[in-house]
Amino acid sequence: MLRRSNFSSLNGYIRHFKNCCDGLATIGKSIDDKSKVSWLLNGLGAQYEAFTTPMLKLPTPSYVDVVMGLIESQNLNGFIDATWPKPSKTISSPNGTDTSGTKETPNLEYQYWKRSDRLLRGWITRTLTEEVLSLVVGLKTSHEV
Repeated sequence: MLRRSNFSSLNGYIRHFKNCCDGLATIGKSIDDKSKVSWLLNGLGAQYEAFTTPMLKLPTPSYVDVVMGLIESQNLNGFIDATWPKPSKTISSPNGTDTSGTKETPNLEYQYWKRSDRLLRGWITRTLTEEVLSLVVGLKTSHEV
């Protein structure tokens, strides 16, 4: 059985799971959403038990509900609904050595935001079918996707 513990990240587990499902669909062995959800959740392991136990009770949630639940469990939903806005790339600070009187330094908050948004965008795009994926090519942020 495919297990989350065999992967270094949740993203890696979800990506591999989706690739397996896509591969089966390619050879004409599609898996229904109910089975996908059950297998995905059961493979997460004890670390996610507080999340998976209620999700596995009837009625079975949709695949989108499961993915959004995982996003929310990692406190990344602010990227989706834009309540965690993109910070500026640099921070201006007073500096008397240049002609403008300010110094631009990299904003660490922006770097964290960008890394987290790219991770989330990857999670989302890895759950999309090829048809839907073609509609989001070129979108830059998880909110846009």
